[in-house]
Amino acid sequence: MQVVEIYAVVLLDTRQRGNTIYLQQYGQMHKWDDSTNMEHLNAAIVLTNHPRIAKYLKYPGDHTAAYQ
Repeated sequence: MQVVEIYAVVLLDTRQRGNTIYLQQYGQMHKWDDSTNMEHLNAAIVLTNHPRIAKYLKYPGDHTAAYQ
């Protein structure tokens, strides 16, 4: 699997509710929701401990996110 480093930047209360997550990759913003096809990212998200950044793993074909 090709790994791409991407950043998910969300408000803290949004992250806690698990709604409206936005991914930023190479300057482009992607809204992460049920209608988004994430397979082209083929990515694991690698993030810092910044409180406004959520940590997720994303796999091809998997349209769910898991906290790390």
